[in-house]
Amino acid sequence: MSSISGTTPPKGGVPAKSGAGGRNQYRRGAGITPNYGRRRVKYYPITEGELIELQGIGILATTCFSLGSAMIGFAVSVHKDLALATPDVPTSPLHWWDGMHYGILAGGVLLMCVGIGAFVFGKTRVKTIKDETEFDNDA
Repeated sequence: MSSISGTTPPKGGVPAKSGAGGRNQYRRGAGITPNYGRRRVKYYPITEGELIELQGIGILATTCFSLGSAMIGFAVSVHKDLALATPDVPTSPLHWWDGMHYGILAGGVLLMCVGIGAFVFGKTRVKTIKDETEFDNDA
């Protein structure tokens, strides 16, 4: 039988389903032989408590960055609107928003700082886990 439509694979052949018959056919590749590599991978044991802790740190950092950036964007938008307000706008809401946008801006910056702190703490926690792990045949 021909190596194109036969059921025995030729050297270097790749199985492929044929049409309606469903029998295997083999086709030759492009003549490229893959050269598989390998590398050493270390597996770090982690407890469920540590996993939950790292997850919580990630959620805290993400939430703080999201809310902080939203608050800073809102404060900048309010500041722009106050700067563009015409003189015929009532002044009492403008004074209220003028003070409020500084508070919102400070809250946003504070949340960003908490997010940075959580990120740094998470990186430190991972480094601690890596440092506490011992390997046989450590190279």
